[in-house]
Amino acid sequence: MRREPPGHGVWPQNAPAVRAFLAICNQWRTVSAGLAGARVIGLDYGAARDGLEMSGITVTPGLWAEVQVIEGAAVAAMRES
Repeated sequence: MRREPPGHGVWPQNAPAVRAFLAICNQWRTVSAGLAGARVIGLDYGAARDGLEMSGITVTPGLWAEVQVIEGAAVAAMRES
């Protein structure tokens, strides 16, 4: 069994949300930001729903709430760069 170094990996209780997010992490909704290009505002929920369905992931309200937490952190990280 391969062990990850401390501080790496995903806690088991977070794995379903991470898997779900990774299945849809390319479904971003953007708006024009003029000369700055485009600004990410969040996931395109319609496309995300379809992506999750096609990936065979059953979404519960709890799982979706966890995906939204990841979404919020990802949007904040993208806006920093």
